[in-house]
Amino acid sequence: MASITANGSKGHHKFILNVSEASYNVANNYSSISFSFQIAPIQTSWNWELWGDKISYSITVNGTNYTGTIPAYDGYSTVTLKSGSFNVAHNSDGTKTISYSFSVTDSTGQIYTSGNASASGTLALTTIPRATTPTLSATSVTMGSSVTITMTPASNTFKHKIRYDFKGVTNSVAGLSIGDGFTAVGTSTATLTPPTSLGSQMPNDMSGVCVISCYTYNSSGTHIGTTTVNLTLNVPSYTPVIDEIALTGNNLLSSTYVQNKSTVTAEIIAYSSYGATITSYSSVVDGKTYTGRTFTSSALTNGTKTVKTTVTDSRGKTATVDSSSFVVHQYANPYITTFTLARQTDGTTVIATLVGGVSSVNGKNAKTFAVTLNGVTKTITSTTNTVNGTATFTGVSTDQTFEAVAKITDSYTSVSKTAVLPTVAVTMDFYHDGKGIAMGKVAEESELLEVAWRIKNASVHSLIGGLGTSIPSNSNLNTTSYINPGNYVCPSNAIAQTLSNTPTKYAFKMCVHNVTNAYADASNQWTYLVREITNYQGERWVQDVNKDTGSWVFSAWRLMITSSNIGGYIGDYIKPYTTDYVVENGSTGIWDYRKWNSGYAECWGNFSVTPSTGNATNSHTVTLPFAFISNSTESYKVQITPAKTGLYIGSVGDCNSSNNLSHATTNFIFSYKYTNATPYNVSFNLSVSGKWK
Repeated sequence: MASITANGSKGHHKFILNVSEASYNVANNYSSISFSFQIAPIQTSWNWELWGDKISYSITVNGTNYTGTIPAYDGYSTVTLKSGSFNVAHNSDGTKTISYSFSVTDSTGQIYTSGNASASGTLALTTIPRATTPTLSATSVTMGSSVTITMTPASNTFKHKIRYDFKGVTNSVAGLSIGDGFTAVGTSTATLTPPTSLGSQMPNDMSGVCVISCYTYNSSGTHIGTTTVNLTLNVPSYTPVIDEIALTGNNLLSSTYVQNKSTVTAEIIAYSSYGATITSYSSVVDGKTYTGRTFTSSALTNGTKTVKTTVTDSRGKTATVDSSSFVVHQYANPYITTFTLARQTDGTTVIATLVGGVSSVNGKNAKTFAVTLNGVTKTITSTTNTVNGTATFTGVSTDQTFEAVAKITDSYTSVSKTAVLPTVAVTMDFYHDGKGIAMGKVAEESELLEVAWRIKNASVHSLIGGLGTSIPSNSNLNTTSYINPGNYVCPSNAIAQTLSNTPTKYAFKMCVHNVTNAYADASNQWTYLVREITNYQGERWVQDVNKDTGSWVFSAWRLMITSSNIGGYIGDYIKPYTTDYVVENGSTGIWDYRKWNSGYAECWGNFSVTPSTGNATNSHTVTLPFAFISNSTESYKVQITPAKTGLYIGSVGDCNSSNNLSHATTNFIFSYKYTNATPYNVSFNLSVSGKWK
């Protein structure tokens, strides 16, 4: 208990104020205070009497004032002048401090000298226990599990209620509330089961702090105080759910996925638990990764496919699921391996033999096998996806050469192949005007010697008149030497130029038919020219010649389609006689192509782009019509020619760091610079040659 003794003296006397805390009441939060005010001699050997009622005093304890006068005093003993007791209420937290003071006033001089005696101060009372602090059976609990809250109050009459606060959600603990269902007196417990719905308050975290508040009341329901303790709430273990991966096929053929044609669109339905949300989607199909809840794949390769999807939620939890599988059926362009024409004994009946096929695509691919000869088209019926059959034509002229076309068409594209039907075979024939002659065939043109048989030469021959008068195609010559065409006379719209340092086998004069494609250096020496020959069918074959490095560099021969547009056949050179033959030719996309039995192949085409202006570097990827062989010893050759007159290209070349043509078996990349400031379409002629098998 708290107590204090305050002394004040004057002359031969002293005055004593005693203040003490007699007891305190926990339930009602107050203390009982007693006090006394006394006079006593300073020295008992003295006997200094006082006259009664001549000296006054004033006492104040906790704000209450008491006054009086000192009665007659013998000067020997201690005499109580004033005493009393009272109750003082404590603050709500149980604390309390009271003040005290006294003064004695003597105007008679009896206490030795006139003046006052006084003292003052404060007394801190005992802190009365107030609000109950609860204890928890566990400091961390999983949502949905229970924790026991135990309360030991300072008074067995105290009552309580419990409330929890979690990230904005507030609720009372069941069974504890004011006026109803108070706990029993003394030690009591309550059970808290945090609901799993609280997980929605922390969608990005696996745990959070819940504040538990204990409100303490006295028996009358007056609030005494509040204390708090913390409880960690944990989200239960879980995994996000991928409910469905819905697949929709695109560009299907009669509900069938087709290689390099079809795509798939996926829609992912997924959700998470305890307030978490799905934040990312990652799906892999056909070896490629896509993001987003919905996506559409690129064109698919053949085989059995699934969509493997991984979702991640806002807490970093993941789940991975495979979709149902689907089959992408193999597809390749139609093909023709054999197309031949044969006159029968009567000469007017022709049997066309066609061997080829289309991809099955699970039996859904359409197919048409047709041969056209002299304006008549006939189809060949096949119950399978391949054809090895014939079409018979009658009434075909015996003294004309015809070109027949075989065409195989499927649901997507077609392939064509031509074959020449010669006249009937005769030893010798004269043209009807008597000025043309043919050997091994019927004469079909005036002033022309036509030979259907092979020619064997044992020495070098010079053809008078040169290339301008036409020479036989080298593909029909069996020679052990090279042809020297002699002097070449250029047409009137061309420029002739003799080249030095040319190999013997290229001993031609040059003729530039398109002057804008000829370039000269500062000394007016040719640096780029074109030379040509004409075969017996009237085809003009040309070859580019460059002198950029000081010596002449010869390109492959190619067929000039028109007099102003160079494109077509590419070979290393015009070959001597060979038993090689074309096994397939046709058109697809930007390409025309031929495949030879020996494995040699060539294709030619044209495309247009709009490049970046201002000398910017541009690049373009070109996809080939079929795969060429490309390895350490063999690769295909590419020639790229700007086709627009007046176009100036800074450079035409590759797109990789080593300045080699960047290519794969089915495509290549080239880069170029366009110096013009005004954009317009730029055309390129492409020629590719190499091995296809």
